[in-house]
Amino acid sequence: MKLSLIVLSSLLVSLASVGSAYADAKAAVAITIPIAIDMAEAIDSDDGADEIAPVSLEVGRTQMSLMWFDVYVATLLTPSGQYQGITPPLTLEIRYQREISATDLLDATREQWQHLGLMTDGGQRWLTELARFWPNVTAGDSLALQWDSDGMSQFYFNGDKIGPSFDKQFSNSFLAIWLSPQTSYPQLRLELIGEKSCDC
Repeated sequence: MKLSLIVLSSLLVSLASVGSAYADAKAAVAITIPIAIDMAEAIDSDDGADEIAPVSLEVGRTQMSLMWFDVYVATLLTPSGQYQGITPPLTLEIRYQREISATDLLDATREQWQHLGLMTDGGQRWLTELARFWPNVTAGDSLALQWDSDGMSQFYFNGDKIGPSFDKQFSNSFLAIWLSPQTSYPQLRLELIGEKSCDC
């Protein structure tokens, strides 16, 4: 009888140990699964972090041509699809229709800043910085400046981030080339801000 009680006690202890181990394993699985899911979601959220974030609605677009050569199509986008001045958030995207060197892009930017009276010491400093990362472009390439609500702007080439972030003063000056009332291209401006339509 005493031997039977000893065997029974040992069996109960063993079952309790198995039950405890099972509960511990079940708890470990319950903890591990959400952690794994969270890690996967974090990895997914990092994908494309250096790619241009979409700004939803088109305000307007315009075709830049010189004589009989099409140069680019420019598109202005804002979250509301409405133009409210040179103020963030907004994105200007330029899709090129011919080959242009980075040097020519910089020269054209300098000329437009001179026209607008913006070619100050800051302007020369910006051109020096742009020369570090602006690419040569070919037909089909896109160059965009995305100006965010925090006041900082970022260039993207074919959807990928290039160069450093720029401050409000640069963003205003760069976008003024197309959006200032004193722009060299008033017709293009009206189409970009949605006051006229463009068949482009």
